[in-house]
Amino acid sequence: MVIGITTLAFALIHLVPGDPARIELGPTATPAALAHLRDELGLNHPLVEQYWHFMRGAFTGSFGNSLQYQQSVSSIIGPRITASALLIGYSLLIAILVALPLAVLAMSLGLEVLRVELGMTAATALSVAVIAGTRRLHPAQRKV
Repeated sequence: MVIGITTLAFALIHLVPGDPARIELGPTATPAALAHLRDELGLNHPLVEQYWHFMRGAFTGSFGNSLQYQQSVSSIIGPRITASALLIGYSLLIAILVALPLAVLAMSLGLEVLRVELGMTAATALSVAVIAGTRRLHPAQRKV
């Protein structure tokens, strides 16, 4: 599943219109500067090689440098890992503590529809918590 998600992320990055080098350097960039940045970012390599570097970086925790913040991506997400993991863990715990007893009660009463609904509600609550935990930005890194 992880490989599928990373493959999808890689594909979506490459489906976005525009040239990352041109976007980074602006419309007045010289062809030499564009070629240098494309080479530096590895954009001149075949997609299979780019994907290999992408996957290797993902599995080693080396995500490169953020073009927006001009620092390593690991240093940006590193401080947030603990808070995100805690949010995910507490959300999972709450979902289990609420949904499990209600599902057992619904099963014992023969309320199949309620049991399925409670399971879907717990899954939805967990997914919202996971997404919210990964989308939080540090106040110092928000655009003003």
